[in-house]
Amino acid sequence: MNNEKSMYICRAILMSCLAPVAILLCCTVFIGCPEGTEMVEDVIQPTPPAVDTADAPQEPTTPPPEKAPSVDVNGDGVVSLEDVTFILSRLGREGEDPADVDGDGIVTIADAELIEAGMKAIAGTGGTPPDETSPPPTRPVVADEPLAPLPAGTVVFVEPRQVTSPAAGQQLRVNINVKDAADVTAYEVTVGFDPTALRYVGIENADYLPAGAFASPPQVAANSVYLAAVSVSGPAAAASGTLATVTFEVVSAKASTITLSDVLLSDSNVTPLALNTADGKVDAP
Repeated sequence: MNNEKSMYICRAILMSCLAPVAILLCCTVFIGCPEGTEMVEDVIQPTPPAVDTADAPQEPTTPPPEKAPSVDVNGDGVVSLEDVTFILSRLGREGEDPADVDGDGIVTIADAELIEAGMKAIAGTGGTPPDETSPPPTRPVVADEPLAPLPAGTVVFVEPRQVTSPAAGQQLRVNINVKDAADVTAYEVTVGFDPTALRYVGIENADYLPAGAFASPPQVAANSVYLAAVSVSGPAAAASGTLATVTFEVVSAKASTITLSDVLLSDSNVTPLALNTADGKVDAP
């Protein structure tokens, strides 16, 4: 009996001694260690294994697109017929010259031919593919609307000025004419049309400029075509004539307008000429 009491007393004393330690441990776990007390060492994160990239598949790289030849000799930011006329105005000059594109020490026709290569690189051989997102012309045409007479002075105009539309599927050819001009060595023109009425087939430089004139590749959009040409053998001999001929296929035989915009005539001093323009009218049958 005395032994049992002694054991209970010993247990009580032991519990009374261990209680503060248990309380301290609980506080440490749930509250945190007192400031300045280091509980455990920092956990060391395992270092990820090194990846050998030598055998890893490489992402394909796309080379940058090739740039068109640097032939903007007049420094206006555009490769155009104006660069050709700039070169022609400096033919025969020797030494360092901005028009000496090929760097052979003299400005020649070969430099102008490099302009052609640059324009083809930009426009693409045969012209730029049509842009299907371009909106159709918004100018309505009334069939019985009378045509105004051509203005006085230099005029670039569509000929015939008024024509009845052929049947769908047939072709319609119109000329881009000039009247009362002088000393013309180059031209630029954008011909607009209604793609719901007409489909562009082709455009060609005519015989107004002297034989051997250089024509740029046409630049074709959904509702327009741009053409430019420059003479390499002097200005046009006549005051009036045909600059270019455009061929369309009739999509729908209805009224529409063939418009002219961005028209430029340049003289032998590469100076733009003052001019007016006149559109052409297609009437419904």
